[in-house]
Amino acid sequence: MENISKRGRDIQGYRDRKLYVGFSDERGYFVFYGNPLFNIERLPVVLGTFLLIGSLPLIITFFVIRMLLLPLKRLEQGVSELNAGNLSFRVSPVRDDELGALAKAFNHMAEQIQQMISDKEQLILDVSHELKTPITRIKLSLEFLENEALRKSLEEDVDEMDLKVQELLTSARLNTPYGSPKREKTELAAFLLWIIGQYGKDPPGAVLLPGDPAVFVEVDQGLFQTACKNVLENAIRYSRPNAPPVELWYEVGASFVDISFRDHGVGIASEHLDRVFEPFYRVDRSRDRRAGGYGLGFYLVKKIVTAHDGTVLIESEVGKGTLVTIRIPRNNSSN
Repeated sequence: MENISKRGRDIQGYRDRKLYVGFSDERGYFVFYGNPLFNIERLPVVLGTFLLIGSLPLIITFFVIRMLLLPLKRLEQGVSELNAGNLSFRVSPVRDDELGALAKAFNHMAEQIQQMISDKEQLILDVSHELKTPITRIKLSLEFLENEALRKSLEEDVDEMDLKVQELLTSARLNTPYGSPKREKTELAAFLLWIIGQYGKDPPGAVLLPGDPAVFVEVDQGLFQTACKNVLENAIRYSRPNAPPVELWYEVGASFVDISFRDHGVGIASEHLDRVFEPFYRVDRSRDRRAGGYGLGFYLVKKIVTAHDGTVLIESEVGKGTLVTIRIPRNNSSN
């Protein structure tokens, strides 16, 4: 401490790299030099030390909370996988507490759902196989029916039943290792023209818009025929006879080939778009089976396209029509 009353005012600042504060009173002017702790050169180290000590509890708290919430993050991932259709996903229990018990309960639920769906698909496969023989016998017996009008009517019903059984068998086989597509190189334009010639005759009909004729895709022709047939028949079924024809076209992208079907029919309400690919789901359940089918068409389309590593995109607006796009990865196609 030193008396410097001649200065006559309070001062503060640094001297000799040390903090000092000065003030005056009736006894004179006094200056207090800073403790070496406040040495300017050591100030960053001091501040850093205090900052580290102060933030250390926050860092520890963050990692503790992260560890506590890890089982919840894994459960969230499991729910997302289950929602996406991956029924084989399981959550690894990391603790033996309540969250660990919740993970085990989730796995048990996923196993039950997977088993239920597997049993249902096996039942459909077995029933479909069993129906093939009596359907064949009925077809053979109808050949001896003398009433031609009655015979044709019954043949149409039997053929429709046979078609649905075939679709069920196809769907069930796609879930087995033996049902994977047998791909072969196919000229896309010629293939779509054949589909239109076979299944696009009813009004309002269908047309293939001009495109590159030298586009080839690698698909299972039998399965892909079924997928395109189902989309085209659905587009014609829900279009007015005097509406513009259903339009088909294809586009080649950098990593995919898009095959599109656009109709100008009644359209599909937005609340039904997410469910049209579910088995046996019908948008209008008041329709009879001839008008609305059995709800297997789009379900089978998605199964077949997924088996080809592709996707099905659908857009629709009530009163204006529907656009269905089948997208095949480019590695399954070539020009």
